[in-house]
Parts: sequence; C-alpha cells; structure tokens
Amino acid sequence: MYTLLLIAFTMIVSLIITPIIIVISKKLDLVDRPNFRKVHTKPISVMGGTVILFSFLIGIWLGHPIEREVKPLILGAITMYMVGLIDDIYDLRPYLKLAGQIVAALIVTFYGITIDFISLPIGPTIHFGIFSIPITVIWIVAITNAINLIDGLDGLAS
Repeated sequence: MYTLLLIAFTMIVSLIITPIIIVISKKLDLVDRPNFRKVHTKPISVMGGTVILFSFLIGIWLGHPIEREVKPLILGAITMYMVGLIDDIYDLRPYLKLAGQIVAALIVTFYGITIDFISLPIGPTIHFGIFSIPITVIWIVAITNAINLIDGLDGLAS
C-alpha cells in the first residue's frame, strides 16, 4: 500500500510541476523549435527531463532515504538527465548521445544493480548469468530512448 501511495504522490508532484517547468523554460527560451524532423508545430519545452528527475528524486527521498543501494540509481539518473538536457539544448550527434546514455547505464551496473532474471507468468524463470550487465545496459538505454520518442508533445513524457 505504501508503494502505491508513493507512486501516486510522485505522479501528483509531476502533474503539478510540469506546467510550472513549461512556463519557466519558455521564459528562459529553453525550447525545441519545430523543423522538418519534428512532430510538433510550435516550440515546446526541453525541460521535461527536469520534471521526471525531480519526481524520481522526491520518490527516492520519501521511499528510500539515500540508502547505499539507491545512490548509483541517483547518479545514473542525474547523468542520463544531463545527457538529455545537453542533447536538447545543443542537439548532440547520435553517437555522442548514445555514448552518454551507455555511460549512465554503466554507472548503475558498475555498482551491481543489474537485471539478473525475469519470471514469466506462464513458464520458467530465465536467469541471464553473464549477460545480465549487457541486458541491463540495453534495457536502460532502450527505455530512455522510448521515453524520448514519446516526448514530442509538450509534457507528454513527464
């Protein structure tokens, strides 16, 4: 029950600060302008990652007040946020962005946080063994890019 309340609270925090961050980013001209490669037709905030990071940190702070196991997640999240922010502002080349995302994911795995197995609802548990680190890195990078893809509309991902 506590977990559900924590998720609900962080979601409410996200919903409250998203419009505030959008207004601030437009005033500071931290926006992504439309062009032939973009789906949006008007400038949108590049600060959506700020909302996601802030909500994540609030949830971590309330749920697990800076336990040893949580520090690598925080460091990885901040690194991923910085890569995304730099990309949004300076339009990084894809290989540099991917390299930064891999570094952020490796920070997490370096501290032993990996996806070691999956349990299927119908069937066996699959243990990854020596493949747990590359699978974890691929998963973190893939999820990050999936969120980035849906963030073409103002505030959608956050």
